[in-house]
Amino acid sequence: MNGKKKVITAVCIGIAVMTGLICISCNKIPGWVTWEKRQINDTTGKYEIALSFRVVSVSRSSDQKIIWKSQKGVKVQDVLSCDIDGDGEDELILLCWKRGRFGKYKPFWVKEDEKKWSQHIFVYRYEDDQITPMWMSSYIGQDVVKITAKQNSRQKYYLILTDRNGENSNWAWNYWGFELFEK
Repeated sequence: MNGKKKVITAVCIGIAVMTGLICISCNKIPGWVTWEKRQINDTTGKYEIALSFRVVSVSRSSDQKIIWKSQKGVKVQDVLSCDIDGDGEDELILLCWKRGRFGKYKPFWVKEDEKKWSQHIFVYRYEDDQITPMWMSSYIGQDVVKITAKQNSRQKYYLILTDRNGENSNWAWNYWGFELFEK
């Protein structure tokens, strides 16, 4: 009987370990994600933006004082600074990962946000040495490996999202969020 108990205990431990490993692997950021490292400036030269180790920090160029860092729990894949909304001022744009599809506020039909990592685009304003949220997307619904911005003929920027197949989609700011458009 003692031998049977050992076997049953070993099997139970094995099942628990495998279940744990499966849960952990399902809760990871996908392996295809590449993490950029960048040092850029806004177009005024007033701010320096650094992306390193999945964290963005913004410093004043004049004294190198860090005035903002990306929030804990958000892993930043890439960063841009450009005038995405056409108001003449740069915005800080993050391609990032966080747990859950939504943020603090979610659609009324969603009772509880999921716990998996999902990809998002966050847009912030530069305002008097402060970085303030402008738009925090829900899960973007596609696997983006690269984010760039380009000016159109009206000197307004739009985002180019490159997916895992190398396909590009173009996204223009439309007062409250991004709208897919054909170039």
